[in-house]
Amino acid sequence: MMLQIILQAVCSQHGLAIGAAMAPAVRVLVIVFLPVTYPISKLLDYILGPGETALFRRAELKTLVAFHGNEAGKGGELTHDETTIIPGALELMEKTVVQAMTPISSVFSLDVNAKLDLETMNLIMAIGHSRIPVYSEKPSHIIGLVLIGPYPL
Repeated sequence: MMLQIILQAVCSQHGLAIGAAMAPAVRVLVIVFLPVTYPISKLLDYILGPGETALFRRAELKTLVAFHGNEAGKGGELTHDETTIIPGALELMEKTVVQAMTPISSVFSLDVNAKLDLETMNLIMAIGHSRIPVYSEKPSHIIGLVLIGPYPL
């Protein structure tokens, strides 16, 4: 038990150097065991079929990200925002435009002649979107976007 703890502490600090030092020994072991392992791998490929080329399927990757989402904010590698964005990106191939779009009647937009005064700017910031459509004459005639960036307080 104590040896295991010591090895974990050493390898966590110097794992790359230890791995590089052990690479020649691992190559020798691969060559020594090749006559046994190669026929076994071919037999398993014949019985089970060739393996998946992808490391993770989409469903597996979404499950993995969801697991990390449960750990977000507790010292994990992924933030809460990342664990929200990644599954959405993985679902993009299956979504249609209708599922992703917001109906124009529900979109906050600005008339091209609107004044960007304090009241309008407060409304834009309260909406919280990064792009505000700009229309001319009627809301369905979009002519551009106002890009809203992160501003320091």
